[in-house]
Amino acid sequence: MLTLATDTPQFYNEICEMIRAFEDVDNIILTDRNADMTVMERVENGVLSARASFRGEQGVFCEPFAPQDKPGDKRARKHAVKLAVYDVMKRVTHKRLPWGALTGIRPTKFLRELSGNAAVLEKKYDLPPEKSALLARIDRVQEPFLTIPENEIDVYIDIPFCRTRCSYCSFSTTDSTKGEALMRPYVTALMREADGCVSLLRDMERSVRCLYIGGGTPTALTEGLFEEMLTGITARFAPAREYTVEAGRPDTITEAKLRMMKSCGVDRISINPQSMQEETLLRVGRSHTPDEIRACFLLARQIGFETINADLIAGLPGETPKMFADSLEKVMALIPENITVHTLALKRGSRMAEAGVREHNAREVGQMVDFARETLTRAGYQPYYLYRQKYMTGNFENIGYALPGHEGVYNIDIMEETCDILALGAGGTSKRVYPTGGRIERAFNVKGIAEYASRAEEAVLRKRALFLS
Repeated sequence: MLTLATDTPQFYNEICEMIRAFEDVDNIILTDRNADMTVMERVENGVLSARASFRGEQGVFCEPFAPQDKPGDKRARKHAVKLAVYDVMKRVTHKRLPWGALTGIRPTKFLRELSGNAAVLEKKYDLPPEKSALLARIDRVQEPFLTIPENEIDVYIDIPFCRTRCSYCSFSTTDSTKGEALMRPYVTALMREADGCVSLLRDMERSVRCLYIGGGTPTALTEGLFEEMLTGITARFAPAREYTVEAGRPDTITEAKLRMMKSCGVDRISINPQSMQEETLLRVGRSHTPDEIRACFLLARQIGFETINADLIAGLPGETPKMFADSLEKVMALIPENITVHTLALKRGSRMAEAGVREHNAREVGQMVDFARETLTRAGYQPYYLYRQKYMTGNFENIGYALPGHEGVYNIDIMEETCDILALGAGGTSKRVYPTGGRIERAFNVKGIAEYASRAEEAVLRKRALFLS
């Protein structure tokens, strides 16, 4: 437990986030006396300053307001407080975080807000030069994809069913073996929402840029329902510049489903091992083997898929850097066009977090992440999108790597928040990205599967209000 006194309680969550990036603290309690840490902030004579005191050390941030800033500007004040807390925690713990004081999930977007001035990130946010160089490299790869025609929009379809629930997963999904009674009404409701969205697209005079079916595991649907869903979505929203289906797990993929996807024009699929260590797969609750991954890749190639993504997770319980390196090498032997390297994030709601599983050793996870970057770069893969998450082991990152010409446009769009998104299905979040000022507005679908099935029309009305207002 740690007690905190601050004159900026509105930034309590940000202060806690920074403290926990350095130390594992369960409870951080606000108090007005005898606190372990004090955090104060003020604006005086055109200067913004923040000071944090902890265990006899002082952390200070101080800078003049730029002409466009106003005294009391919330974002500038929040950054000042976070940087002061970062400074004192670094002094107390003698640690430097892999991403310095950057805690946001989209650092490449932040870099562009600074007009590509990586020196600001290194000086102001203590960003290590190797991370700065990584951001600059990703930004160069993304540059051709960042200008979005005004009449284009992405469409995301959520299928919230999985064959089994992985122990690290916190997504809202339903076990497909127990939820068969929910699948039929869900797909029926999805088609009703899709009909309403087709009408909305017509009224907006928009065409589909990227069509992405994710989840969950879309292929967890029975073959009959998968075909009904896929052909229905294709008829309503295709053609698109890019058409992706997260096929996901080999225990849900069949030859018939792969052929359905190919005949519908799907040009990108995911076949995701997460690990190529059989004991790890059993430990985290994935009901497939490495051999099944290989068989699915071979089958997908025979059917004609030319862009396949494979996910790996660094920091899974029980895995060593040597085991992770072995998994990466085995996946690379399959020659996927995309390899996404995630760092384990133990979020509330996952079985591992609820069971009190501790994070993997951060030093070892760093070795895994570094090995992946060096190995994939040598093999000709280039990093093309990056994002970070709260509760991520060691404060690292997730990176999507691609062979040139196989970058996932939808992945760039959603991570950089450059394109409007029409999201269908339970828990879908539609986004309207305004061209100036960094303004983004959202419309949310209900999360419950049964509730969504009875309220799909309401989801369309919320989207109409978002995009036509």
